[in-house]
Amino acid sequence: MIIAFDFDGVLTDIRMQIFAKKMRVERHEVWIITARRNNEYNKKIVEPILEKIGLFEGMVIYTDEKPKREYLKGLNADIYIDNIPDEINTINNYTNTIALLWQS
Repeated sequence: MIIAFDFDGVLTDIRMQIFAKKMRVERHEVWIITARRNNEYNKKIVEPILEKIGLFEGMVIYTDEKPKREYLKGLNADIYIDNIPDEINTINNYTNTIALLWQS
């Protein structure tokens, strides 16, 4: 199964980090899809979370604030977790990915 997570407000929560790590241990493919730009500043922020979860830089998609739905289609993700209701609605309406709302 391919599981994708938003970064800000989702994987910045320790509980979601534990869940993402568990998904990796269970051999699921885990990705991060973030609206952030792909630059050194953002990579320095994302890197510690990658290390905690056991992911590498290549498993992060920086969308530069473009709609995540197109990236999820290309990834063919089964599940996507985000904390923004509008993002969830858009993904559920325009992709085959099951988008779940995370509320901390």
